[in-house]
Amino acid sequence: MSVLVPIFLVGSLVLLSAARNLAEWSTLPRDASTAIKPIEVRIPDAKVFELQSAVRAQHGFIPTYENTRDDLSLGISWGWMQNATSFWTTDFSWRGQEEEFNRHPHFQAIVQTSNRTHSVHFVGLFSSKPDALPFLLLHGFPGSFLEFMELLDLVKQEYKPWDSPFHIIVPSLVGFTFTEGPSIHLDWTLADTASVLDKLMLDLGFGDGYVAQGGDIGSFIATHLARNSHSSVHVNTFSVSRPASVHAPENDTNLTALDREILDRSSRQMQHGFGYALEQGTAPATISFAVSKSAISLLAWLGEKYLAWVDPNKPLSFEKILTAVSLYHLTDTFPRSIYSYREIFGRSPPENPYDDGFIDKPFGYSRFRFDVSGVPPSWAAASANMVFSKSQEHGGHFAALERPRELWEDVQEFARRAFPHGFL
Repeated sequence: MSVLVPIFLVGSLVLLSAARNLAEWSTLPRDASTAIKPIEVRIPDAKVFELQSAVRAQHGFIPTYENTRDDLSLGISWGWMQNATSFWTTDFSWRGQEEEFNRHPHFQAIVQTSNRTHSVHFVGLFSSKPDALPFLLLHGFPGSFLEFMELLDLVKQEYKPWDSPFHIIVPSLVGFTFTEGPSIHLDWTLADTASVLDKLMLDLGFGDGYVAQGGDIGSFIATHLARNSHSSVHVNTFSVSRPASVHAPENDTNLTALDREILDRSSRQMQHGFGYALEQGTAPATISFAVSKSAISLLAWLGEKYLAWVDPNKPLSFEKILTAVSLYHLTDTFPRSIYSYREIFGRSPPENPYDDGFIDKPFGYSRFRFDVSGVPPSWAAASANMVFSKSQEHGGHFAALERPRELWEDVQEFARRAFPHGFL
């Protein structure tokens, strides 16, 4: 008994400290809307059991010429799928992942726009400083809020709620995870999603402006916000078409070896890694039926991206990939989340949202070497009021998930350059 009591007391103190820390970061700004409430991530037992049963029922895969390659040139491999499903059934804990999610404050907001009322999920770390700069951190596809969990840990390590110079808002995009999907009666667009998120920031009391940071689809939304709201923008994906004022790559002697490497990788992605985007853009209903109700199908469709789009020198773990896939499956995200592909890739030729005009707000671009999409800094500088640019030697498309420290340092440096005299 004498041994158990101190262990129990220490455990209790740790829990109390964690709860206090969570509450301190959860205090909404004074001007925030009352239609925002704290929540916890908790999937019903029946849905979790259904997922576990479906994975256990998988009796192996048929090896073929295509799926036994040593690379991803023909898609995801037989061996990886075997190992991933084995890990899913024996070593993966969804409830453990929920505990990780709930170390940070989650909220549900009711947001009213001209289109309709929306239920929006977000993770938030709120500063008590009156002059704190709000950051809106935006994921893409096949991403979610979970990409930013380690970055939020870094924020908590560096600051306390009373001295943090930043508010951090990580929403689930419309149709993703715990945010309500688009109405079946509306031809929903990225501009509509941007409007919802801008209204969320206004409802949080950030009418004086904020910084939108995004990768993948999140960067489309961030650049839209920069053109149409009070937002400055930092992106880690930027695939603007070559500006007319910039020489073609073959004639541009100022391009570095890294510039050419990234342009070449982007070109190869368009030629050989574009099939998924065409399918999601031209037949979104069909691909949704094909993969959304099967956890194994979803693992193959999404897992390929988490393998192919990252830094090959530091691949993502089974746990990270399976957490992402499980979250999509348990929240029926896939069919609700691919509307942007219809908007962009359902047209011929595809529409490039980055080409909507010069961005005059302060703009920052962090380029991660192994991203499958990127441009030289000179192209970005000719397309926006660029106050910050950095090329990272490591990391790929999922910058927040792969290299949270580098991304967070870049975002802070961008803020210092964009607002050298303070935000307010």
